Amino acid sequence: MSNSDDGDSSKPMYSFIMGGGKNIRSGFQRRNDDSLTLASQETVHYDTPDVCSCDEYRPFWISAINGDLMIGKGLIVGINVIAEWTDPNPFIVRSIGLFTSQQILGEWKVQIEVVNNLYDGSFSRCTTDYKAVLDILFSKEKTSLLQCAALCDKLLACIGLNYHNQSCELVALSPGVVTQIPKKQEDGWKFYSKCYRYKGACLWCYF
Repeated sequence: MSNSDDGDSSKPMYSFIMGGGKNIRSGFQRRNDDSLTLASQETVHYDTPDVCSCDEYRPFWISAINGDLMIGKGLIVGINVIAEWTDPNPFIVRSIGLFTSQQILGEWKVQIEVVNNLYDGSFSRCTTDYKAVLDILFSKEKTSLLQCAALCDKLLACIGLNYHNQSCELVALSPGVVTQIPKKQEDGWKFYSKCYRYKGACLWCYF
C-alpha cells in the first residue's frame, strides 16, 4: 500500500506480509522511501506457521485505518486477526498492489464488491490486437495495467480499457446503434472489457 496514486516509490509505503520466511511469519513493513536503508524502514513480524497453503485458496483481509494496520483470516474485516501494528507516523493510503515473492509461484483472487448488482469485478482480455472503436473517456500515460483497471472500475460509464506500454485509455459505449464497426489494427494495444454478472458474456463478444 502506498500514499501515491501513480506508484511513485519515493513515497512512503506499507507492505503486508502473509506467510513470509518460508510460510512461518506474517506482519508489516513500513518504508519511508525507496532508499532501502535500514533507517528508512521498520518491520514487525508475528509467528503464523503454515498460514498459506499450496493445496487450497485461503481468504485473507487487510486493513489500514489511521495508521492501525491489521491482517486477518477469512472474509470479514476485524475477525480472526493474525497480525496488528500501529504506525506512530501514519500516512494516507492511496493505492494498493499485490505480489508474490521472487522465485515463488502464487495466484491471487481479489474480492470486489459488485456495483449496482452488475459489474462482477473482473476484466476479460481481447484475444486479438484490435483496438475497440468506442468513445474515449480518459487517457493517461505512465500508468500500469492494474492502475488503469482501477480507474475504469471507479467509473460506471467505463465499460473497458485499451492498454499499451503504460498508455491507458478508458472507453465507453457510443450512443445509438452501430451495425458496422470498423476494426483498425494497432500493434501492441489490447482491449479489456468489464464482465457483467447477468450478461453471461463480455462486451468484446459483440464486436
